[in-house]
Amino acid sequence: MESMEAAKRGHLGCLRLLIAASGTIDRSIGQRDLDESTTLLLAAEEGRIEVFRYLCDSGADFNAKDEIGRNALMLAVSKSHYDIAKFLLDLDIDVNATDVSKNTALHYASKEAN
Repeated sequence: MESMEAAKRGHLGCLRLLIAASGTIDRSIGQRDLDESTTLLLAAEEGRIEVFRYLCDSGADFNAKDEIGRNALMLAVSKSHYDIAKFLLDLDIDVNATDVSKNTALHYASKEAN
């Protein structure tokens, strides 16, 4: 879970060291917390663009969802992290993906007046 905390706080150097020490990137970026959030989802929610880009470049699943079905785009737009949203759009993330309540990223953006 240290890699998740490093991603959340934007400590890219620390995250790189943790991933290198784990011996496999899958072990570090594929783990989930109690809310089923991944390292990538936490970086998106916290607006950590450098960490987010690194994780995507390292093979993290940018289509992953948490326990209520929110993906990285939904989390990014709900917190006004437009740089991450733009990055995801450039990766062709499914903008019509829904959470368990059938909300899309557009719903999340409009709820937050974004």
